[in-house]
Amino acid sequence: MIYKESVRPRISDFDRNGAFTNEAILQVLETAGSHHSDLAGDNLISSSLQGRAWIIMEWRVRVTRRPASRDTLNIATWTWGRLPSALVWRDFMVTDQDGGELFRAEAALALLDTARGRLTRITTELIEAYQPEGESVFEDVLPKPRFPDGSLRETAVPLRGSDMDFTATSTTRDTSNWPLRRSRPTRSRRTAFPISA
Repeated sequence: MIYKESVRPRISDFDRNGAFTNEAILQVLETAGSHHSDLAGDNLISSSLQGRAWIIMEWRVRVTRRPASRDTLNIATWTWGRLPSALVWRDFMVTDQDGGELFRAEAALALLDTARGRLTRITTELIEAYQPEGESVFEDVLPKPRFPDGSLRETAVPLRGSDMDFTATSTTRDTSNWPLRRSRPTRSRRTAFPISA
């Protein structure tokens, strides 16, 4: 089943230069995927309350043209993959109001058993509710990574505050500016009249 919906960009989807942000692209896609799950009877909120959560393991996005504020985004999404399996793929094709391609994307999804804290096999019954399609939005397959010949060099990478999830949640919250927010000086709260003992 190919699920389709149309949305208009929000003002918060654009950066200060008027460009549609990468974060907005992923939010638009995740929202359409969530609506598709609702239609298939796999509501993400009730599933998480039952101890099951979909985890995005990988994104692949190709942007042809970034949307302008006046564009209508026509989103089509579907699932595909061999079952039963540990992964299933969700593909997206986004076009403007004239049918011109804006961007296409593919997400690899895994199912997490939140009670045990482990990935679980995706059953055929669960995915059959989505009526999977048999094709990917990308014609080519990503090449396997090639390791360099010869010696490898190790480099120490210091851990940053933005590398850690202090909230212990599985959300797509933007934590990239967390160190900046935490490092801003705060005003001291001095009383207007000093108290003397």
